[in-house]
Amino acid sequence: MSGQFKAFVSEEEVQEQRQRRQAEWDKVRKEDDPIECPEEKTRSLFEQLQANKELKERELEDETKLRSSVKGLDDDEVQFLNFVSDRQIQIEKDRNREDKSVLEELKNASIIKLQEKKEKAPGSDISKTAAQTSGTSSKNSQKLLLQGAIKRKSTDAKSDVDDKKQKQHNSNEEPDAKLMAGVSPTDGIMVVAGILPGIVDYGEDDSSTENESNSSDSEADHMIMPSAPTQRLLQEMMQRLKEEGCG
Repeated sequence: MSGQFKAFVSEEEVQEQRQRRQAEWDKVRKEDDPIECPEEKTRSLFEQLQANKELKERELEDETKLRSSVKGLDDDEVQFLNFVSDRQIQIEKDRNREDKSVLEELKNASIIKLQEKKEKAPGSDISKTAAQTSGTSSKNSQKLLLQGAIKRKSTDAKSDVDDKKQKQHNSNEEPDAKLMAGVSPTDGIMVVAGILPGIVDYGEDDSSTENESNSSDSEADHMIMPSAPTQRLLQEMMQRLKEEGCG
C-alpha cells in the first residue's frame, strides 16, 4: 500500500526538477515555442493505466493487420499460378530455340556467300591454272631435254656407225678397181691382183670352207662382203681361170 502513494517532495527538489526541465527545453526549443518550459501535466494512476492499455491495443491491431494482409491461397489459385509459370518457361524455351535457329541460318548463309565469292574470284582460278600449266610445262620441258639428249646420243652413235660402215665399204670396193686394173688386154690372161676376204677357190672341200666361214662370221662380224656386181666379176674371172687351166 505504501508503494501506491507518492513520497513527500520538498520545495528544493521541485525547484531542481524545474531547472532541469528548463535546461532540456532550451536545448529542444524552437523559435515559435515559448521561452519558459511548460509545466508537466499531472495524471492520475487510472489515466496512466488507460494510456498503457490503449498503446498495447494499438500494437495488437498493427500485428493483426500484417497477418491479414498475407493470407493463404486456394487450390485453384495455386494451379493457376503453376500454369502461368509453366507457360512462361515454355515461351522462354521457344524463344531461345528460335534465336538459335536464326543464328544457325545466318551462319550458313554467310558461309555459302563466302564460298560463292571464292568460286567467282578470277584470281584464284588463274593462279591454279597457271600453277598447273607451269608444273606440266616444266615436266614436259624436262622430258624433252632428256629425249633430246638421248636422241643426240643415239644419232651420234648411228652417224659413227654409218661412217665406219661407209669407210669399210669404200675400202672393200677399192680392190675391185685394182683387180680391174690388173687385167692386161695383151696377155689375154687375167691375174688376180688381190685376194678379198671370204672368197676361196671352189674345190672338194667347199663344204668345210663354208662351215669354217660360217663359224668365222660370228667371230668377225666387222668384216663386210663385197657388193653384188663385184662378186659377179670375181666369179666370172675365176671361171675363166679354171677353163684356161683345164685347157
